[in-house]
Amino acid sequence: MFKSVLNIFTIIGFVLSLTIAAIALSPQPGRTQTADGFLCDQDGNERSGGFPVVMAISRGQRIHLLTVTDNTQLPPFDDPIARCNQIVARFQNAFIEGGADVFSYLTFGYVNNQPVLCVPMSAQDRQNGICQANDVLITFRSEQRGCLFIPAFLENLAMQNVGGIASNTNFEAMRDLCRQQFSDLAGQSDAQIQAAFRALTFVR
Repeated sequence: MFKSVLNIFTIIGFVLSLTIAAIALSPQPGRTQTADGFLCDQDGNERSGGFPVVMAISRGQRIHLLTVTDNTQLPPFDDPIARCNQIVARFQNAFIEGGADVFSYLTFGYVNNQPVLCVPMSAQDRQNGICQANDVLITFRSEQRGCLFIPAFLENLAMQNVGGIASNTNFEAMRDLCRQQFSDLAGQSDAQIQAAFRALTFVR
């Protein structure tokens, strides 16, 4: 099972990285929120069920990246809008600091024993697949939630005809792999689970 998950998500992780990198353009300081970058649509939309949405702005197009419904974080980020703004700030900071290419280094790892998605800023951290606290984009409640983020994110883009993701991709099969690999009943050690989670990162 570990090999099957690694094989499929090696490809998917690569697509995920390239998709975000392609959506983001070179930062241009001093421009407003209508410029290329990221923002939080606090009102959400029909697809998000009214929950706030992390949006990317690219060439004037508003792209729905992810819906923020998580209210399990510690205050003040237990509020979805605060959480949305937090995620947007992290994406925007990475974008300004490293440009669009930085998102080709998306990495699944751990900070303070919590599973995260990050963009390592140093060459050494990128080479070693290490996430630092300042590089975190999203913190997940569990490894399974982190794994499920990938098909959810790609399916969302496919529905918008963004990123070249085929609409007939079997996203449910991806979700099944995540549930199987990171099930509480899988009988794996913590080290095995952490290794499988880190393996979701595309090996460059």
